[in-house]
Amino acid sequence: GIKTPKITQREKNGVTQFYSVVPARFSRDGKRHQVVCKTEAECKRKVQKIIIAAVEKKRTRAVSELVEEYLNVKKGSVKPQSFSGYCGNYEKHIKNSAFGQLDITKVQLPDCQMFINSLYSKNLAYSTIRKLKMMISEAFEYGISRDYILRNYAKYVTINKSLCTSNRTHEAGAWTDEEIEKLWDTSIKLWNDGHNRWYRNSALIMLMIFTGCRAGEISAATWDDVDFEKRTLSITKTHAQYTDYETGTYIIGNSNTKTEESTRL
Repeated sequence: GIKTPKITQREKNGVTQFYSVVPARFSRDGKRHQVVCKTEAECKRKVQKIIIAAVEKKRTRAVSELVEEYLNVKKGSVKPQSFSGYCGNYEKHIKNSAFGQLDITKVQLPDCQMFINSLYSKNLAYSTIRKLKMMISEAFEYGISRDYILRNYAKYVTINKSLCTSNRTHEAGAWTDEEIEKLWDTSIKLWNDGHNRWYRNSALIMLMIFTGCRAGEISAATWDDVDFEKRTLSITKTHAQYTDYETGTYIIGNSNTKTEESTRL
C-alpha cells in the first residue's frame, strides 16, 4: 500500500540526473532524504530499498527496543540522576520482561494492562508503577511521532493503588511542630555537650529548621552562597548520588536544584 515517491528528471552541469525524496517517516533518522542517480531505474530501486528497510524495521521492533530508543533521545533533556532512575526502572522491569519482547505493532490495551498488573507482585510503590506507566506511554507517543505505531494504548491503563505496596523505607512530608521541637531541643543538647560525635550535625539540623532547606541543598551549600551583609543564603544546587548506566560509575556530586522554583534565597 506504499507508493514509490515521484521521480523527477533534471539537468545539472550538462548531466542528466534523476532524483526523488524519501519521506521522513520512511528514513532511519526521521529526516527527509534526497536520492540522486544517473538513471530512473536506479533511483527507483534505491528509494524502494530505503522504504522497505524502514518498514521491515518497524515490523520487528520490540517494546524494549522502542523504550531504549526513546531513552536515548530523552537523555540530555533531564537531570543525570533522573535519567539514571529511568534507566534503572527500564533495566529492572521492562527490558527482559515478556511485555518488553512484544512487537510494538501488535501491542493492545490488554497487553499494557497485564504488564502493569504483573508489577503488583514485585511489591512496588504506587509512585514507581506510575513512573513505569508514564515511561511506556511516553515511549509509545514517541513511536507514534516516528510512524512506528498508530496508537498509544498505555495511556488508558489503570493502576490499582490498593495493590501497590505501602511499605516505605521513609515517609515523605514536612516535619510536624512536635518533631521540630524535639529536633531542636536534642540538637541544642548535643551541641552544648560537644563530646558526642553527632554534635556537628546539630548546627545543620537547626539551619534546616530555620531555612526549610532539604538535606541535599544544605549538603551542597558553600560559603560563597552566604551573604553576611544581607543575611541571606542562596540555594542554587543540591547534592546528588546516582549510577551512570552507560559507564556503571557511581557518581557523587552536586547538580542544579530539583526544580526551577527550588532556586531561591
